[in-house]
Amino acid sequence: MGNEYGRWTRTREPQARAETLALRAGVVMFVVGALALAAIFVLHVTGGEPLLALYLASLLCPLGFIMAVMVPVLSTARARAGGARSRRR
Repeated sequence: MGNEYGRWTRTREPQARAETLALRAGVVMFVVGALALAAIFVLHVTGGEPLLALYLASLLCPLGFIMAVMVPVLSTARARAGGARSRRR
């Protein structure tokens, strides 16, 4: 958005900030889950027994993936719905 001097300024709405944080949380969950999966495979190859914590941490991989995909999809849908409402008035 431009200010009184015609320059573009970056303003962040609280909802946009929440969506950014949710996207980052989804990506972190995915990476942690993927690392847990890799650790499980390494332990199986070396003959070790994975801990229950690794199995539980590996569940973060699909949850993080779903979250990282759905946050942008839902925010885009919300932005389009908000734009359609403002055009009607």
